[in-house]
Amino acid sequence: MKISAALAIENKDGIRCKTGDIVAVKPAGWKWGTEEIKHYLIVEIDLGDTIKTIEDAQKLTVPLFETGELWWPSDDLLQPKIIKKRRYNMSFLELAAKTQALGTSIDLGKIYDLNIAYQPLEKITIPFSDMIFDKNTNKKLAESDLMIIREVGK
Repeated sequence: MKISAALAIENKDGIRCKTGDIVAVKPAGWKWGTEEIKHYLIVEIDLGDTIKTIEDAQKLTVPLFETGELWWPSDDLLQPKIIKKRRYNMSFLELAAKTQALGTSIDLGKIYDLNIAYQPLEKITIPFSDMIFDKNTNKKLAESDLMIIREVGK
């Protein structure tokens, strides 16, 4: 499944979000608003065949819970403490390297300029493999991780 993800461009107090955090996930080809285009780096990501629904893909926006939960617990009384608002992240430096290998370049200086709508990745799709970092496990997601994420909350 291909998705469109909004990545945070700026750090917001260290807890709310860090640069590269996956803030929103929509279906591939989503038409983002003008402000979203200025304030987020929009990336099309190919999650492969493991994730089949947008609801499962949106689990990549989960907070980092103290307990390591992969999705919001169903019991409202047992909500674990949120350590950081976002669990999953993509490094802009790694994105720049990956996209260069795919024939596109990123001007990192322009990404951080919130006065312009710079979206250098609109025409390419990034494979998720070795690109999405899990802050809880301190490793990149593999297909087996996506299988576990898909089954959470079902």
